[in-house]
Amino acid sequence: MTSTILEALGYMDLLPFTLGRKSPCLNIWARHCRRSPRSEEDDHVEPVSGLPCSLIDAFAGIDDDDDGGGSEQRFWDWKGYPGEPLQCQLWEAYRFAGILDARARRRWPWRLSASASASSTQDSTVAAESGSASTTLVLSRLVSAVDALHRGIFLGSNGGSGGGDDGDGGRGLLVVNALVYPLWHAGVEIKSVDGLRRWHGLVDGWWALLAEREGEGRMRDLAWAYAACCEERRAGRDGPVDDIVRARGVEVALV
Repeated sequence: MTSTILEALGYMDLLPFTLGRKSPCLNIWARHCRRSPRSEEDDHVEPVSGLPCSLIDAFAGIDDDDDGGGSEQRFWDWKGYPGEPLQCQLWEAYRFAGILDARARRRWPWRLSASASASSTQDSTVAAESGSASTTLVLSRLVSAVDALHRGIFLGSNGGSGGGDDGDGGRGLLVVNALVYPLWHAGVEIKSVDGLRRWHGLVDGWWALLAEREGEGRMRDLAWAYAACCEERRAGRDGPVDDIVRARGVEVALV
């Protein structure tokens, strides 16, 4: 029981899943839950997040101080975990969103403001390092995973009830609740890459469907912060989304 509670607290404490954070990260997962390496026998799905612990291990190291792309490489190296089709698509969406997040943190270091790190701006359409997949390619795989989730949950194309409610024992609804993080990174990155306007309507449609399922209460601040970040991107201001949200005095959870 103690391990389960620590894992839940560790997941909720993780740096990538809160924007405009006002309190410091306690690094609970890295200190008490992360395994390096984690054996297959020690891996399991953490019940609060619905993510395999081996994948959460990668998120726990996303802000590690390295300049060699090690935080991104952990996501590429993730071997996966057995699960239902919708679960596996969700995990792939998180993996590719994590890659984009790791690149953004190298491009705009977490501890620096946009003005202090402006000289480190990179073209987001190119790979973060030689030999790595381009951001456009990563985005295409992220969009593919989210589209499969959308079809499985909202259209019922995976053989379920089509609503993600009773037909799959509630798993579809859990996946809906977990879509915010990958949708955020898909949307913000797509808005900043020239030549991807064809995906704007697709991503905006996903956000609209998510808002219907989540309800107005939770989505109000989230939708406002997302719109503000997309506006910055459309204006050509490529700064850390966390700085954009923090400057407006709000804290937004992506979980």
